[in-house]
Amino acid sequence: MDSTLPFLFAVALAGGIWGLLITLRAPTLHVTLAILLVAYCFGPEFGTVDLGPINLSLDRLAILFLLCFGVLKRVLTDQPRIVPERTDMVLALFVLILLTSALLHPWVPRLHRPAPWYRWISSFAAPAIMYGVMRVRQRSPADVWKICAFFAIVGVYLAITAMGEVYRIPALVFPPYILKPHNLYWGRATGPLISSPALGTWLTIASAAALLLLGHARRSRRILLFAVLPLYLFAEYLTKTRSAWIGLMLAVPIALVESKIRIPKATLVVLFIAVGLIAGLIAGEDFIAPERVEGQGAVAMSTSVRLSLAERTLALFLQKPLFGWGFGQFEHASEISGGGGPLEIVPSEHAIGVASHNVLLRMLAETGLFGTSVFLVLYGSWLVRAIRVMVRAPSGTPDRTMAVLFLAAFVAYWAEATFHDVTFLLIPNLTLFFLAACLRAPAPIAAAAPAPQPELLTPDRPGLRLVRVMAGTRDAPAPA
Repeated sequence: MDSTLPFLFAVALAGGIWGLLITLRAPTLHVTLAILLVAYCFGPEFGTVDLGPINLSLDRLAILFLLCFGVLKRVLTDQPRIVPERTDMVLALFVLILLTSALLHPWVPRLHRPAPWYRWISSFAAPAIMYGVMRVRQRSPADVWKICAFFAIVGVYLAITAMGEVYRIPALVFPPYILKPHNLYWGRATGPLISSPALGTWLTIASAAALLLLGHARRSRRILLFAVLPLYLFAEYLTKTRSAWIGLMLAVPIALVESKIRIPKATLVVLFIAVGLIAGLIAGEDFIAPERVEGQGAVAMSTSVRLSLAERTLALFLQKPLFGWGFGQFEHASEISGGGGPLEIVPSEHAIGVASHNVLLRMLAETGLFGTSVFLVLYGSWLVRAIRVMVRAPSGTPDRTMAVLFLAAFVAYWAEATFHDVTFLLIPNLTLFFLAACLRAPAPIAAAAPAPQPELLTPDRPGLRLVRVMAGTRDAPAPA
Protein backbone atom coordinates (compact mmCIF):
# COMPACT_ATOMS: atom_id res chain seq x y z
CA MET A 1 0.00 0.00 0.00
CA ASP A 2 1.28 3.40 -0.92
CA SER A 3 1.90 5.43 2.24
CA THR A 4 2.22 8.80 0.48
CA LEU A 5 -1.47 9.71 0.67
CA PRO A 6 -1.90 8.91 4.40
CA PHE A 7 1.31 10.79 5.14
CA LEU A 8 0.12 13.89 3.28
CA PHE A 9 -3.25 13.65 5.02
CA ALA A 10 -1.55 13.45 8.44
CA VAL A 11 0.65 16.43 7.62
CA ALA A 12 -2.35 18.45 6.44
CA LEU A 13 -4.33 17.53 9.57
CA ALA A 14 -1.46 18.46 11.89
CA GLY A 15 -0.87 21.69 9.98
CA GLY A 16 -4.56 22.58 10.20
CA ILE A 17 -4.65 22.01 13.96
CA TRP A 18 -1.50 24.01 14.59
CA GLY A 19 -2.70 26.73 12.25
CA LEU A 20 -5.98 26.98 14.16
CA LEU A 21 -4.14 27.21 17.49
CA ILE A 22 -1.83 29.91 16.13
CA THR A 23 -4.82 31.82 14.80
CA LEU A 24 -6.53 31.80 18.18
CA ARG A 25 -3.46 32.55 20.31
CA ALA A 26 -0.74 34.34 18.36
CA PRO A 27 -0.86 38.14 17.82
CA THR A 28 -1.17 39.21 14.21
CA LEU A 29 2.03 41.25 14.34
CA HIS A 30 4.14 38.32 15.53
CA VAL A 31 2.79 36.00 12.84
CA THR A 32 3.35 38.61 10.14
CA LEU A 33 6.94 39.24 11.23
CA ALA A 34 7.62 35.50 11.17
CA ILE A 35 6.21 35.26 7.63
CA LEU A 36 8.30 38.25 6.56
CA LEU A 37 11.40 36.46 7.82
CA VAL A 38 10.45 33.20 6.07
CA ALA A 39 9.79 35.05 2.82
CA TYR A 40 13.23 36.67 2.98
CA CYS A 41 15.34 33.69 4.06
CA PHE A 42 13.57 30.70 2.52
CA GLY A 43 12.60 31.58 -1.02
CA PRO A 44 12.64 29.41 -4.16
CA GLU A 45 16.42 29.04 -3.91
CA PHE A 46 16.03 27.23 -0.59
CA GLY A 47 13.90 24.45 -2.01
CA THR A 48 10.78 23.98 -4.13
CA VAL A 49 8.29 21.19 -4.72
CA ASP A 50 7.28 20.73 -8.36
CA LEU A 51 3.52 20.22 -8.66
CA GLY A 52 3.29 20.52 -12.43
CA PRO A 53 1.80 23.91 -13.35
CA ILE A 54 3.12 25.56 -10.18
CA ASN A 55 6.05 25.17 -7.82
CA LEU A 56 5.63 25.43 -4.08
CA SER A 57 8.26 26.94 -1.81
CA LEU A 58 8.28 28.06 1.80
CA ASP A 59 7.86 31.73 0.97
CA ARG A 60 4.79 31.06 -1.19
CA LEU A 61 3.28 28.76 1.41
CA ALA A 62 3.91 31.44 4.04
CA ILE A 63 1.94 34.03 2.06
CA LEU A 64 -0.89 31.53 1.57
CA PHE A 65 -0.88 30.83 5.31
CA LEU A 66 -1.00 34.57 6.02
CA LEU A 67 -4.13 34.92 3.87
CA CYS A 68 -5.86 32.04 5.68
CA PHE A 69 -4.65 33.35 9.03
CA GLY A 70 -6.07 36.81 8.38
CA VAL A 71 -9.49 35.44 7.38
CA LEU A 72 -9.73 33.01 10.32
CA LYS A 73 -8.48 35.62 12.78
CA ARG A 74 -11.32 37.92 11.83
CA VAL A 75 -13.94 35.17 11.84
CA LEU A 76 -12.96 33.41 15.09
CA THR A 77 -11.73 36.27 17.28
CA ASP A 78 -12.77 39.79 18.20
CA GLN A 79 -11.12 42.25 15.83
CA PRO A 80 -11.47 45.99 15.20
CA ARG A 81 -14.15 47.08 12.78
CA ILE A 82 -12.91 47.51 9.22
CA VAL A 83 -13.00 51.16 8.17
CA PRO A 84 -11.74 51.48 4.57
CA GLU A 85 -9.67 54.56 3.77
CA ARG A 86 -8.90 56.27 0.49
CA THR A 87 -5.44 54.71 0.36
CA ASP A 88 -6.97 51.24 0.68
CA MET A 89 -9.25 51.95 -2.25
CA VAL A 90 -6.34 53.20 -4.35
CA LEU A 91 -4.34 50.05 -3.54
CA ALA A 92 -7.24 47.80 -4.52
CA LEU A 93 -7.67 49.74 -7.78
CA PHE A 94 -3.96 49.53 -8.57
CA VAL A 95 -3.78 45.75 -7.99
CA LEU A 96 -6.89 45.28 -10.16
CA ILE A 97 -5.41 47.42 -12.95
CA LEU A 98 -2.22 45.36 -13.00
CA LEU A 99 -4.14 42.07 -13.04
CA THR A 100 -6.34 43.23 -15.90
CA SER A 101 -3.31 44.47 -17.82
CA ALA A 102 -1.44 41.18 -17.31
CA LEU A 103 -4.40 39.02 -18.40
CA LEU A 104 -5.55 41.04 -21.41
CA HIS A 105 -2.17 41.05 -23.16
CA PRO A 106 -0.84 37.76 -24.60
CA TRP A 107 2.55 36.68 -23.35
CA VAL A 108 5.29 34.54 -24.85
CA PRO A 109 6.61 31.87 -22.42
CA ARG A 110 10.03 31.91 -24.05
CA LEU A 111 10.49 35.63 -23.52
CA HIS A 112 8.40 36.30 -20.39
CA ARG A 113 10.25 34.76 -17.47
CA PRO A 114 8.71 34.99 -14.99
CA ALA A 115 5.21 35.15 -16.44
CA PRO A 116 3.31 38.45 -16.05
CA TRP A 117 0.69 36.87 -13.77
CA TYR A 118 3.40 35.45 -11.52
CA ARG A 119 5.13 38.83 -11.34
CA TRP A 120 1.77 40.37 -10.42
CA ILE A 121 1.37 37.90 -7.56
CA SER A 122 4.90 38.24 -6.19
CA SER A 123 5.28 41.99 -6.68
CA PHE A 124 1.93 43.43 -5.64
CA ALA A 125 -0.80 40.86 -4.85
CA ALA A 126 1.14 39.12 -2.05
CA PRO A 127 2.26 42.45 -0.51
CA ALA A 128 -1.35 43.65 -0.72
CA ILE A 129 -2.42 40.60 1.32
CA MET A 130 0.12 41.47 4.01
CA TYR A 131 -1.02 45.09 3.89
CA GLY A 132 -4.66 44.09 4.37
CA VAL A 133 -3.93 41.75 7.29
CA MET A 134 -1.82 44.37 9.08
CA ARG A 135 -4.22 47.23 8.42
CA VAL A 136 -7.16 45.69 10.26
CA ARG A 137 -5.29 44.19 13.22
CA GLN A 138 -5.56 45.18 16.89
CA ARG A 139 -2.83 47.79 17.39
CA SER A 140 -0.62 48.34 20.40
CA PRO A 141 1.71 51.24 21.31
CA ALA A 142 4.55 48.72 21.72
CA ASP A 143 4.26 47.48 18.12
CA VAL A 144 6.78 49.92 16.72
CA TRP A 145 9.49 48.85 19.18
CA LYS A 146 8.91 45.19 18.31
CA ILE A 147 9.19 46.04 14.61
CA CYS A 148 12.40 48.02 15.13
CA ALA A 149 13.87 45.19 17.19
CA PHE A 150 12.92 42.69 14.47
CA PHE A 151 14.69 44.64 11.73
CA ALA A 152 17.73 45.27 13.92
CA ILE A 153 18.12 41.57 14.86
CA VAL A 154 17.64 40.31 11.31
CA GLY A 155 20.08 42.97 10.16
CA VAL A 156 22.78 41.47 12.40
CA TYR A 157 22.17 38.05 10.86
CA LEU A 158 22.35 39.50 7.33
CA ALA A 159 25.53 41.46 8.08
CA ILE A 160 27.30 38.37 9.43
CA THR A 161 26.07 36.36 6.44
CA ALA A 162 27.37 39.05 4.07
CA MET A 163 30.87 38.89 5.58
CA GLY A 164 30.86 35.08 5.45
CA GLU A 165 29.75 35.19 1.83
CA VAL A 166 32.35 37.66 0.62
CA TYR A 167 35.24 36.14 2.58
CA ARG A 168 34.07 32.55 1.88
CA ILE A 169 33.49 31.44 5.49
CA PRO A 170 30.83 28.70 5.23
CA ALA A 171 30.24 28.56 8.99
CA LEU A 172 28.81 32.12 8.89
CA VAL A 173 26.52 31.61 5.90
CA PHE A 174 22.95 30.33 6.14
CA PRO A 175 21.21 29.12 4.01
CA PRO A 176 24.24 27.41 2.41
CA TYR A 177 23.03 27.98 -1.18
CA ILE A 178 24.22 31.58 -0.88
CA LEU A 179 27.79 30.35 -1.46
CA LYS A 180 26.93 28.60 -4.72
CA PRO A 181 28.31 30.23 -7.89
CA HIS A 182 25.88 32.62 -9.55
CA ASN A 183 26.28 34.88 -12.54
CA LEU A 184 24.58 38.01 -11.20
CA TYR A 185 26.28 39.96 -8.37
CA TRP A 186 29.17 37.50 -8.27
CA GLY A 187 31.76 38.45 -5.66
CA ARG A 188 29.38 40.83 -3.86
CA ALA A 189 27.30 40.28 -0.74
CA THR A 190 23.84 39.18 -1.83
CA GLY A 191 22.16 37.54 1.19
CA PRO A 192 19.40 34.92 0.97
CA LEU A 193 17.72 36.65 -1.98
CA ILE A 194 20.91 36.49 -4.09
CA SER A 195 20.42 40.21 -4.68
CA SER A 196 22.87 42.87 -3.55
CA PRO A 197 20.36 45.75 -3.92
CA ALA A 198 17.74 43.93 -1.83
CA LEU A 199 20.32 43.13 0.85
CA GLY A 200 21.45 46.75 0.91
CA THR A 201 17.86 47.96 1.29
CA TRP A 202 17.24 45.69 4.28
CA LEU A 203 20.54 46.74 5.92
CA THR A 204 19.52 50.38 5.53
CA ILE A 205 16.19 49.72 7.26
CA ALA A 206 18.02 47.80 10.00
CA SER A 207 20.36 50.76 10.55
CA ALA A 208 17.43 53.16 10.85
CA ALA A 209 15.64 50.80 13.24
CA ALA A 210 18.72 50.50 15.47
CA LEU A 211 19.08 54.28 15.62
CA LEU A 212 15.44 54.68 16.60
CA LEU A 213 15.87 52.09 19.36
CA LEU A 214 18.92 53.91 20.71
CA GLY A 215 16.89 56.84 21.95
CA HIS A 216 14.63 54.60 24.06
CA ALA A 217 16.89 51.69 25.09
CA ARG A 218 18.60 51.14 28.39
CA ARG A 219 22.30 51.86 28.74
CA SER A 220 23.37 48.21 28.38
CA ARG A 221 21.31 47.82 25.22
CA ARG A 222 22.62 51.10 23.82
CA ILE A 223 26.15 49.72 23.95
CA LEU A 224 25.00 46.68 21.97
CA LEU A 225 23.19 48.83 19.42
CA PHE A 226 26.25 51.07 19.00
CA ALA A 227 28.31 47.94 18.39
CA VAL A 228 26.09 46.63 15.57
CA LEU A 229 25.94 49.92 13.63
CA PRO A 230 29.49 49.56 12.20
CA LEU A 231 28.55 45.97 11.33
CA TYR A 232 25.63 47.20 9.23
CA LEU A 233 27.76 49.82 7.51
CA PHE A 234 30.53 47.36 6.65
CA ALA A 235 28.03 44.84 5.27
CA GLU A 236 26.46 47.64 3.23
CA TYR A 237 29.87 48.38 1.78
CA LEU A 238 30.32 44.71 0.86
CA THR A 239 27.24 44.86 -1.38
CA LYS A 240 29.24 47.04 -3.81
CA THR A 241 25.94 48.57 -4.90
CA ARG A 242 25.74 52.30 -5.41
CA SER A 243 21.95 52.46 -5.12
CA ALA A 244 22.15 50.79 -1.70
CA TRP A 245 24.81 53.29 -0.62
CA ILE A 246 22.67 56.21 -1.77
CA GLY A 247 19.70 54.84 0.15
CA LEU A 248 21.83 54.50 3.28
CA MET A 249 23.15 58.05 3.04
CA LEU A 250 19.64 59.46 2.62
CA ALA A 251 17.71 57.29 5.07
CA VAL A 252 20.02 57.05 8.07
CA PRO A 253 20.17 60.83 8.72
CA ILE A 254 16.36 60.86 8.97
CA ALA A 255 16.46 58.30 11.77
CA LEU A 256 19.52 59.89 13.37
CA VAL A 257 17.86 63.30 13.70
CA GLU A 258 14.68 61.79 15.11
CA SER A 259 16.43 59.53 17.62
CA LYS A 260 17.85 62.51 19.60
CA ILE A 261 20.65 60.47 21.08
CA ARG A 262 22.76 61.99 23.83
CA ILE A 263 26.20 60.70 22.90
CA PRO A 264 29.20 61.21 25.22
CA LYS A 265 32.00 63.24 23.70
CA ALA A 266 34.47 60.33 23.56
CA THR A 267 31.92 58.09 21.87
CA LEU A 268 30.97 60.87 19.48
CA VAL A 269 34.61 61.33 18.43
CA VAL A 270 35.08 57.61 17.77
CA LEU A 271 31.80 57.43 15.89
CA PHE A 272 32.68 60.50 13.83
CA ILE A 273 36.05 59.03 12.85
CA ALA A 274 34.48 55.69 11.88
CA VAL A 275 31.76 57.34 9.81
CA GLY A 276 34.33 59.61 8.18
CA LEU A 277 36.47 56.66 7.11
CA ILE A 278 33.50 54.78 5.69
CA ALA A 279 32.22 57.91 3.94
CA GLY A 280 35.69 58.41 2.45
CA LEU A 281 35.56 54.92 0.97
CA ILE A 282 32.10 55.45 -0.44
CA ALA A 283 32.47 59.03 -1.65
CA GLY A 284 35.80 58.41 -3.32
CA GLU A 285 36.64 56.61 -6.51
CA ASP A 286 35.09 53.42 -5.20
CA PHE A 287 31.67 55.07 -5.27
CA ILE A 288 31.99 56.18 -8.89
CA ALA A 289 33.34 52.83 -10.07
CA PRO A 290 33.29 50.20 -7.32
CA GLU A 291 35.72 47.33 -7.69
CA ARG A 292 33.76 44.25 -8.68
CA VAL A 293 34.67 40.80 -9.85
CA GLU A 294 33.21 41.42 -13.31
CA GLY A 295 35.68 44.30 -13.80
CA GLN A 296 35.49 48.05 -14.31
CA GLY A 297 34.33 47.67 -17.90
CA ALA A 298 31.06 46.11 -16.80
CA VAL A 299 30.59 48.83 -14.19
CA ALA A 300 31.06 51.56 -16.80
CA MET A 301 28.79 49.71 -19.19
CA SER A 302 25.91 49.77 -16.69
CA THR A 303 25.43 53.51 -17.26
CA SER A 304 25.03 53.01 -21.01
CA VAL A 305 22.60 50.17 -20.43
CA ARG A 306 20.40 52.31 -18.18
CA LEU A 307 20.40 55.20 -20.65
CA SER A 308 19.49 52.83 -23.45
CA LEU A 309 16.66 51.37 -21.37
CA ALA A 310 15.35 54.88 -20.70
CA GLU A 311 15.38 55.59 -24.43
CA ARG A 312 13.47 52.40 -25.16
CA THR A 313 10.94 53.24 -22.44
CA LEU A 314 10.29 56.63 -24.03
CA ALA A 315 9.88 55.01 -27.46
CA LEU A 316 7.40 52.46 -26.09
CA PHE A 317 5.48 55.11 -24.17
CA LEU A 318 5.03 57.35 -27.21
CA GLN A 319 3.54 54.43 -29.15
CA LYS A 320 0.97 53.48 -26.46
CA PRO A 321 0.75 56.40 -24.01
CA LEU A 322 -2.60 55.70 -22.33
CA PHE A 323 -2.66 52.02 -21.29
CA GLY A 324 0.80 50.80 -22.26
CA TRP A 325 1.94 47.44 -23.57
CA GLY A 326 0.68 45.31 -20.67
CA PHE A 327 2.11 44.56 -17.24
CA GLY A 328 5.13 42.27 -17.47
CA GLN A 329 5.61 42.96 -21.21
CA PHE A 330 8.54 45.40 -21.12
CA GLU A 331 11.27 42.98 -22.22
CA HIS A 332 9.21 41.55 -25.09
CA ALA A 333 7.95 44.95 -26.26
CA SER A 334 11.45 46.39 -25.99
CA GLU A 335 12.79 43.78 -28.41
CA ILE A 336 10.09 44.17 -31.04
CA SER A 337 9.24 47.90 -30.82
CA GLY A 338 11.64 49.60 -28.43
CA GLY A 339 14.40 50.73 -30.75
CA GLY A 340 14.62 53.93 -32.71
CA GLY A 341 13.24 56.27 -30.09
CA PRO A 342 13.26 60.08 -30.35
CA LEU A 343 16.51 60.19 -28.35
CA GLU A 344 19.71 58.47 -29.35
CA ILE A 345 22.19 59.33 -26.61
CA VAL A 346 23.68 55.83 -26.59
CA PRO A 347 23.20 52.93 -29.03
CA SER A 348 19.85 51.26 -28.40
CA GLU A 349 21.45 47.83 -28.86
CA HIS A 350 22.88 48.08 -25.34
CA ALA A 351 19.43 47.36 -23.87
CA ILE A 352 18.49 44.38 -26.05
CA GLY A 353 17.58 41.42 -23.87
CA VAL A 354 18.02 43.41 -20.64
CA ALA A 355 15.27 43.79 -18.03
CA SER A 356 14.05 47.21 -16.99
CA HIS A 357 16.25 48.89 -14.38
CA ASN A 358 13.70 51.41 -13.14
CA VAL A 359 10.28 50.57 -11.69
CA LEU A 360 8.68 53.89 -12.61
CA LEU A 361 9.85 53.60 -16.23
CA ARG A 362 8.58 50.03 -16.36
CA MET A 363 5.17 51.17 -15.16
CA LEU A 364 5.15 53.97 -17.73
CA ALA A 365 5.88 51.58 -20.62
CA GLU A 366 3.65 48.73 -19.42
CA THR A 367 0.60 50.53 -17.98
CA GLY A 368 0.78 53.97 -19.62
CA LEU A 369 -0.44 57.15 -18.02
CA PHE A 370 -3.48 55.42 -16.51
CA GLY A 371 -1.65 52.80 -14.45
CA THR A 372 1.32 55.02 -13.66
CA SER A 373 -0.93 57.75 -12.26
CA VAL A 374 -2.59 55.31 -9.86
CA PHE A 375 0.85 53.94 -8.94
CA LEU A 376 2.13 57.42 -8.06
CA VAL A 377 -1.04 58.30 -6.14
CA LEU A 378 -0.67 55.15 -4.03
CA TYR A 379 2.95 55.67 -3.07
CA GLY A 380 2.47 59.42 -2.78
CA SER A 381 -0.43 58.96 -0.35
CA TRP A 382 1.75 56.80 1.90
CA LEU A 383 4.48 59.41 1.81
CA VAL A 384 2.07 62.24 2.64
CA ARG A 385 0.58 60.23 5.50
CA ALA A 386 4.01 59.61 7.03
CA ILE A 387 4.95 63.28 6.76
CA ARG A 388 1.67 64.37 8.35
CA VAL A 389 2.17 61.98 11.25
CA MET A 390 5.66 63.38 11.77
CA VAL A 391 4.28 66.91 11.82
CA ARG A 392 1.37 66.22 14.16
CA ALA A 393 2.65 63.51 16.52
CA PRO A 394 4.88 64.58 19.44
CA SER A 395 8.52 63.56 19.33
CA GLY A 396 9.26 60.14 20.78
CA THR A 397 5.70 58.81 20.45
CA PRO A 398 5.13 55.42 18.78
CA ASP A 399 3.22 56.96 15.86
CA ARG A 400 6.03 59.38 15.06
CA THR A 401 8.69 56.66 15.38
CA MET A 402 6.71 54.45 12.99
CA ALA A 403 6.46 57.29 10.50
CA VAL A 404 10.23 57.86 10.63
CA LEU A 405 10.93 54.16 10.10
CA PHE A 406 8.58 54.12 7.12
CA LEU A 407 10.24 57.20 5.62
CA ALA A 408 13.67 55.57 5.96
CA ALA A 409 12.36 52.42 4.27
CA PHE A 410 10.61 54.51 1.59
CA VAL A 411 13.85 56.29 0.72
CA ALA A 412 15.81 53.02 0.65
CA TYR A 413 13.15 51.37 -1.50
CA TRP A 414 13.14 54.12 -4.11
CA ALA A 415 16.92 54.29 -4.17
CA GLU A 416 16.82 50.62 -5.16
CA ALA A 417 13.82 50.94 -7.48
CA THR A 418 15.43 53.81 -9.39
CA PHE A 419 18.42 51.71 -10.49
CA HIS A 420 17.06 48.14 -10.29
CA ASP A 421 13.81 46.37 -11.08
CA VAL A 422 12.18 45.29 -7.82
CA THR A 423 9.23 43.63 -9.55
CA PHE A 424 11.34 40.47 -9.87
CA LEU A 425 11.58 40.10 -6.08
CA LEU A 426 8.95 39.62 -3.42
CA ILE A 427 10.69 41.06 -0.38
CA PRO A 428 11.23 44.79 -1.26
CA ASN A 429 7.53 45.39 -1.94
CA LEU A 430 6.51 43.09 0.91
CA THR A 431 8.59 45.12 3.36
CA LEU A 432 7.35 48.51 2.20
CA PHE A 433 3.69 47.41 2.16
CA PHE A 434 4.12 45.97 5.66
CA LEU A 435 5.47 49.24 7.04
CA ALA A 436 2.82 51.26 5.17
CA ALA A 437 0.11 49.18 6.85
CA CYS A 438 1.62 49.97 10.27
CA LEU A 439 1.17 53.70 9.70
CA ARG A 440 -1.77 55.25 11.49
CA ALA A 441 -3.80 57.94 9.85
CA PRO A 442 -2.61 61.31 11.18
CA ALA A 443 -4.64 62.55 14.11
CA PRO A 444 -6.60 65.71 13.34
CA ILE A 445 -5.21 68.88 14.79
CA ALA A 446 -7.45 69.95 17.65
CA ALA A 447 -9.10 73.30 17.18
CA ALA A 448 -7.99 75.97 19.57
CA ALA A 449 -10.37 76.41 22.49
CA PRO A 450 -12.19 79.75 22.48
CA ALA A 451 -10.93 82.29 24.96
CA PRO A 452 -13.03 82.36 28.14
CA GLN A 453 -15.48 85.24 28.11
CA PRO A 454 -15.95 87.33 31.27
CA GLU A 455 -19.04 86.24 33.13
CA LEU A 456 -21.83 88.77 33.00
CA LEU A 457 -22.92 89.96 36.41
CA THR A 458 -26.60 89.89 37.09
CA PRO A 459 -28.42 91.64 39.98
CA ASP A 460 -29.10 88.37 41.76
CA ARG A 461 -25.42 87.39 41.92
CA PRO A 462 -23.25 88.14 45.00
CA GLY A 463 -20.44 89.41 42.77
CA LEU A 464 -22.54 92.34 41.56
CA ARG A 465 -23.69 93.24 45.08
CA LEU A 466 -20.04 93.22 46.27
CA VAL A 467 -18.98 95.50 43.43
CA ARG A 468 -21.79 97.93 44.19
CA VAL A 469 -20.91 97.95 47.91
CA MET A 470 -17.23 98.67 47.11
CA ALA A 471 -18.26 101.41 44.71
CA GLY A 472 -20.56 102.96 47.32
CA THR A 473 -23.70 102.60 45.25
CA ARG A 474 -25.32 100.16 47.62
CA ASP A 475 -25.30 99.77 51.39
CA ALA A 476 -23.61 96.71 52.83
CA PRO A 477 -26.00 94.20 54.35
CA ALA A 478 -26.46 94.57 58.05
CA PRO A 479 -24.73 91.94 60.13
CA ALA A 480 -27.04 89.24 61.42
